[in-house]
Amino acid sequence: MKLTTELAEFKLPTREAVTAVTSTLLNDKRYIAVGTAVFTSDDVAQEARLDEPASFIQAEKGRLILLEPLLLDGTDDDPRWVLEVVAELDTPAPVRDCVTIHNFLAIASTAKVSILSLELHAEQQEGNPDATVGKLVETAKCTFAFEADFLAVSHAPDGDRLVIGDAMRSILVLDVDERDGYIKWDQRDMSSHSVRALCQVRDDGPGVIISDVRSKQ
Repeated sequence: MKLTTELAEFKLPTREAVTAVTSTLLNDKRYIAVGTAVFTSDDVAQEARLDEPASFIQAEKGRLILLEPLLLDGTDDDPRWVLEVVAELDTPAPVRDCVTIHNFLAIASTAKVSILSLELHAEQQEGNPDATVGKLVETAKCTFAFEADFLAVSHAPDGDRLVIGDAMRSILVLDVDERDGYIKWDQRDMSSHSVRALCQVRDDGPGVIISDVRSKQ
């Protein structure tokens, strides 16, 4: 029994690998955000492992690609989809994770977390008069000495919080302004060590479950 069907594909250049994928809602429109790593050689690319952040040290740079799934034609039983590039942004290091907070896209790229907004403008294309081209603009950033690898959003009654887990030591919580994307304040917890996963949870209240190399919290 076939459980999945490939509807469309988007191919990357040689020595560029996908490191993060998320569905995101920006400006009331659904996109697919793809983070990548660009390696200096085939050997380095083959040795990289998503579960081992240190294997990405030799990556040359990264890229954030915003894709829009478009239904071209076909039938209900056999639709034809394409993935159209709406915007892309080069990063000085691999994009390790990306999430949506408010109407912004947050990306983790080694020692930096960026808050990005999407600006769209119409572009006339032959056969596609409704085509748009976008630009990802950094509205705020957070830089630190450790390595941001994992992002999660905690939905609290007084507003969403961006939770950052780094691969070396700490947990950082950012309050991102929902109107302009600015970072209003942050808190750091140094008790976690080498975070390996983050996930939003709801029990008695909103929170985030953290997995590190020493324990599950």
